[in-house]
Amino acid sequence: MDILIVCVNYNSYDALSDYLNTIYAAQKECDGVNVEVKIADNSTHEQKIENPNRLNIEVFKFNNLGYFGAAQTIINGLQNVEKYKYIIISNVDLLIPEDFFSKLKTQKYDNDVAWIAPKLLSLSENKNRNPKIISRLSKKRVSILQLFYRFPFLNKIYETFFYSRRQSAKQDYLSGKIYAGHGSFIILSNVFFANYKTINYPIFMFGEEIYLAELIRVKNLHVFYDTMLTVNDKDHISTREMKKDFYYKCNYDAITFIKKTYYE
Repeated sequence: MDILIVCVNYNSYDALSDYLNTIYAAQKECDGVNVEVKIADNSTHEQKIENPNRLNIEVFKFNNLGYFGAAQTIINGLQNVEKYKYIIISNVDLLIPEDFFSKLKTQKYDNDVAWIAPKLLSLSENKNRNPKIISRLSKKRVSILQLFYRFPFLNKIYETFFYSRRQSAKQDYLSGKIYAGHGSFIILSNVFFANYKTINYPIFMFGEEIYLAELIRVKNLHVFYDTMLTVNDKDHISTREMKKDFYYKCNYDAITFIKKTYYE
């Protein structure tokens, strides 16, 4: 089984090193799985990426193409996308358990599953970030999100009074089909790439989950949330450094694109 991990780094070399070490440990524990890692380095300063375990890695230096912009540039340049059973798009502030690839190898999914979402455990909040979105958002909900990002004080009110309550309701959700998983760690199966040879999301950052979910929905495919798989999330090391104005602008641009493209 061939697996490609396309991870996007932005000035987080220590986190990247830890992530690569856990990928190596997990691959070492699983016979019959070949893991390649392609690193999209969007960093503003360049640092040598250590690879003491001699993982099969390749580094692509970009002038900050954004999260999906960098990942899709690598994927769209592949000459043999069909060789991979799974292509994983991820941040680097993550830790993979040693049994991750062993479990992924033995899991059986229906032929219409294009995206697998694992449990994504936030180490700081001690909460599971998946499933990100259980059912497709209504147009009204998308419009509300657009307002939140246009007027940030509304979003702050929401986060203060409602965010924790909504997240808590997801903690005991069972494996099954959902609308979208969390964008920090996306497992796309070869079913996805049988339908889409390239990914062309034009937004710098955010909204990737809904974009992929819509691509999958229009092909009558599905996203599967699998509680047998777990990834640990060290929590937004890169986005923590973003200026608030830029954060809200990126979110507003993303949800505006989503609304115009899929809801109008």
